[in-house]
Amino acid sequence: MIDAGTLRHVATFLSPPPAGGTQDSFGRPVGAFTVQFTTRASIEDLSGRELLVAQQLQADVTHKVRARWRPGVKASWRVQVTRGGVTQTFELAEPPRDTDGGVRVAMEFFAREVIPG
Repeated sequence: MIDAGTLRHVATFLSPPPAGGTQDSFGRPVGAFTVQFTTRASIEDLSGRELLVAQQLQADVTHKVRARWRPGVKASWRVQVTRGGVTQTFELAEPPRDTDGGVRVAMEFFAREVIPG
């Protein structure tokens, strides 16, 4: 179960450009991400024990994101949030996890901040 009061941020979920197009030197598709949906979410900076656990998954994980369950969200997507007048973009570090034991009410995933430039 997810407490609606903790979902303080408006989050826009973005899917990557289609495969088969132009790629950068790392083989990632180049182009604009497409808005899939906007929903309320909780974006938390990781610290302490939770940060250590997340970094065992991927070393550059910096945040945990929680939102209501939406089918079809993939690990290649991004999430964009404006907090305190600053827009931040996060890459999913993993596919979303169902946090309600199969009921699919809420999803949670670790993410890393994308630094523009």
